[in-house]
Amino acid sequence: MRIFLPIILSLPVLACSYQETGHPVNLNQTVSTVSEPDSTVIDSVALNINFEAIGNYNSIKQSIRRRMANGQHSGKDLENYLINEIIPHWYGTPWDFNGYTNIPNEGVIACGYFVSTTLLHAGIQINRYHLAQQAGLNEAKSLAIEDKNYETIYGIEQLKVALQERYEDGLYFVGLDSHVGYLLIRNG
Repeated sequence: MRIFLPIILSLPVLACSYQETGHPVNLNQTVSTVSEPDSTVIDSVALNINFEAIGNYNSIKQSIRRRMANGQHSGKDLENYLINEIIPHWYGTPWDFNGYTNIPNEGVIACGYFVSTTLLHAGIQINRYHLAQQAGLNEAKSLAIEDKNYETIYGIEQLKVALQERYEDGLYFVGLDSHVGYLLIRNG
């Protein structure tokens, strides 16, 4: 089952100003049109998303642990650690259903191990093996801690409604029938 989740970027509002000049208006003049934005392009600066790995990965993990120990561990802090410091190092790591590497771009990784390993490296104390080997629903329940913190959604139409009506900007865990991962909502 494929679920496509488009990132909706806010479009600039175009305004026309009218100035009375006393001159007739040329209705045959060329008017430029605004084309629809390319949906494959993400403005990472506007969305505050870093796609480039910066620094030494082990040093970054240690720095995050220190910040977490010093009280910098709000949901927004964790989101930033994952999106901008941990995950960029994993771009390009090959996927394999049986992959379980602990080191970015060395070996292969499965989706469950990607989630559990990046959470562990961002300072969440979990058993990455135990979490990664669960079904998506059980993994969601484990991460949610309480039943009120997760929602089961069936089908794409129900997902569209849920995303539009109930979900705010943030980073979410998504567990599908045979896949798990993160869903980042920004400017939604």
